[in-house]
Amino acid sequence: FEGTYRKGERSEVTIGGVDYRQGQIRERIALLEQEPPLRYDLTVEETLRHSARIALDAKEYRDSAEGRLEKFCELFGLRGRRQSRIKTLSGGEMRRVALAAELMGSPGLIILDEPLSGLDPYNSRILWSHLKQLAFLGHTLILPTHSYEALRIANTVLVIHPGEQCFYGSPQGAYQ
Repeated sequence: FEGTYRKGERSEVTIGGVDYRQGQIRERIALLEQEPPLRYDLTVEETLRHSARIALDAKEYRDSAEGRLEKFCELFGLRGRRQSRIKTLSGGEMRRVALAAELMGSPGLIILDEPLSGLDPYNSRILWSHLKQLAFLGHTLILPTHSYEALRIANTVLVIHPGEQCFYGSPQGAYQ
């Protein structure tokens, strides 16, 4: 999805019937790495505004960036940390800022690599709550993870072992 690897001659990757490498599709994908790259010298607000500038065209930025910033600070419990520098945040807060930054561009598909990595149980529950809310709002979430906790919010589970699909179905079926 990052475009790092080229597909093989016989493989095909499409989203809604369109090759995922096309710009219009790639702009709608948010990818949050396991260790998200954040600039520690920026504040939460500066980080979110910067992400909006990159993801939105000039008119959309003028019309909606501040509203999005407000919405995501509220949604992710960052309202009281808006003026805080990234370097002063906890690991869970950094993860939430990184997710909010990815969402500033209104992606339809959100890929979160190992979303619970490095989070304590409290922040894990907070993040799961936010992910459920995003799914409820119509976003598609893909969570590559080794954690069984992901089964609690999943609609569909794909298990890959060693490089091959070995299960595809309901979370209940995955437990079995």
